[in-house]
Amino acid sequence: MSVFLHIDLDAFFASVEQLDHPDWKGKPVIVGGLPGDRRAVVSTASYEARAFGVHSAMPLAEAVRRCPDGIFVRGNMKRYHEKSAEVMAIFQRYSPDVQQMSVDEAFIDLTGTERLFGPPEETARAIKEEVRTQTGLTVSVGMASNRYLAKIASGLQKPDGFCRVAPGEETAFMLALPLTKIWGAGEKTQARLRSLGLYTARDIYTKSRAMLESVFGKAGGSFLYTAVRGLEAESFLKEAKTHSISSESTYAFDLTDRDAIDTALLELSYTVSFRLFREKLRTNAVSVKIRYDDFSTVSIQDSNERDIMSTDDLYERVKQLFYKKYDFSHSIRLLGVAALNVTDSAAPRQKELFDFGEEKRRKVENAIFEAKQKNPSLHITKARLLRALLLPILAAASFLQLSAVRPLPLAAESALELETERESDGTGSLVFDTSALPLESESKEAALIETNIGGKDIVFSADGYWQALYSGEASYSFCFGSTPAFSSSAPVLS
Repeated sequence: MSVFLHIDLDAFFASVEQLDHPDWKGKPVIVGGLPGDRRAVVSTASYEARAFGVHSAMPLAEAVRRCPDGIFVRGNMKRYHEKSAEVMAIFQRYSPDVQQMSVDEAFIDLTGTERLFGPPEETARAIKEEVRTQTGLTVSVGMASNRYLAKIASGLQKPDGFCRVAPGEETAFMLALPLTKIWGAGEKTQARLRSLGLYTARDIYTKSRAMLESVFGKAGGSFLYTAVRGLEAESFLKEAKTHSISSESTYAFDLTDRDAIDTALLELSYTVSFRLFREKLRTNAVSVKIRYDDFSTVSIQDSNERDIMSTDDLYERVKQLFYKKYDFSHSIRLLGVAALNVTDSAAPRQKELFDFGEEKRRKVENAIFEAKQKNPSLHITKARLLRALLLPILAAASFLQLSAVRPLPLAAESALELETERESDGTGSLVFDTSALPLESESKEAALIETNIGGKDIVFSADGYWQALYSGEASYSFCFGSTPAFSSSAPVLS
């Protein structure tokens, strides 16, 4: 009898933050951005934050509204990957077949390990305890005769839970579930099911395969028919076996300039290329995802007989796909790049008949990636990406020159904080905090009204601090390859 575990790290990113900041333990921690970050979304919310209704993929502004006293952080992916590697190393001590699905979840095939570690249930509990003691994190575990049921079971008793589906009880387990717990049935599928009067897994169970396929198509109907019987769906097996490496970014300001778009695509290609090297993988298939300003999303993918050899090679393929699909009438809020169907780079592959310098470029790039992996503080990057980093700094210098018409007192200069942020598309924003500027220390009497009544001059005067509000708008815009421009609106003084 096959035995599979699905292990899911509980509120992983938020749990790592609480682990690294002990004073945050028991407090609502929300990873994804800081209040005020444009277009940020919640990546992970601690269970304390979930009590306020905060959940992953929620717009950060809504999370702030629901949980104003929460602890908001942008996250540290390097740290999360470090902790993930620690956990995965523990899993691999219990089985040679560990299938990591993402940074915070994996399947473990325990079939045939009883002689080494004892009954599978005891092994599962041993893994939970070892993760807790060695990493400080908790995991939820589902155990069943197939991966699909194990995946569902791991989510039923979170956090720090364990749920076992006993052999022979697979169908009974599924029939007790509501629609929302049928993994793989999305919101649109659930809405369609409810419109047909099907509200539970048992309701679906009563319908024939033919009826389900007539409504949801052959693949969708077959999946539902199989899933509610507790069998491993073919679509799930395909997903589990398909591995991809991807990177995407949502931009604070819509992209319209071609040079900015190309630079953003290069950054995404660079990230994917580095991850392929780090995980010792290769591929010949690429996909590009585009989300427009109206939230519509399109994607395109293609494969080639020749494997991707370098970042430049990947970038050129990505650009070709992008410009095949891009609708120039829209601006872009999100871009994504993925390497599909990746395989082990050590596996044999057919040599190229002609080499146009790609092999040499690949070796040089791998040497750079290896150096960066050994020394993360080493900053070596594409010249185009370096230019994207420098432009915000140059813009800041220009803006400061423009604002130097009235010099600030020394105390005010020290109180003025300048923060420069660099987005993944290379755009930069300057944030000035003037709330710390001190009030003028010298008090002067000032006349409010002067008039003459009965031949006598009467003056209404006041002294003390004065507060004036200056409002207006100034912008300094720059795009890669174009001339920077400064503009301002008419000031209003009140």
